[in-house]
Amino acid sequence: MRHLSLSSIALSMALVLGLPATAAASGATPPATAGSADAAAIRSAMMATWDKPEARLEVAPISIEGGHAVAGWIQGDRGGRALLRRDAQGQWLVAACGGDGLKDPKMLAMAGLSASAARSLASKVVQAESAMPAPRRALLSLFDGMVHMDAQGQHPPSAHPAH
Repeated sequence: MRHLSLSSIALSMALVLGLPATAAASGATPPATAGSADAAAIRSAMMATWDKPEARLEVAPISIEGGHAVAGWIQGDRGGRALLRRDAQGQWLVAACGGDGLKDPKMLAMAGLSASAARSLASKVVQAESAMPAPRRALLSLFDGMVHMDAQGQHPPSAHPAH
């Protein structure tokens, strides 16, 4: 697995979870899956962590299945997906960052989802992403490997020795 810097992760998360600054300014709306209060909370949590004035984070699409979600992100020329879980207090936390593995029901089941929830979430992700333009959708596949986050939704310090 290739090690990525926090800024690369942040850029990837931005692309998946939000709209581009130009789209937001033009009044474009996010995909239907991103219209709920949960989707807004997911977007807000990711934006608070990774959005920077010099590296705007886009979070979309967001697909939710029960207490788990997969959010696409794009930041600059990088992208990826985030697996999120809702904690006991109802807050959404990033559990892992990855690429195409977060569309795989087997990978989602290994991350703690039931087999049926994993299949459902993977299907929702594929369906939501199919509405994206192909070049933007391709950015979501750029994140190489999987980075698991700690209980607070942050990557462990040892995950990226370059920091």
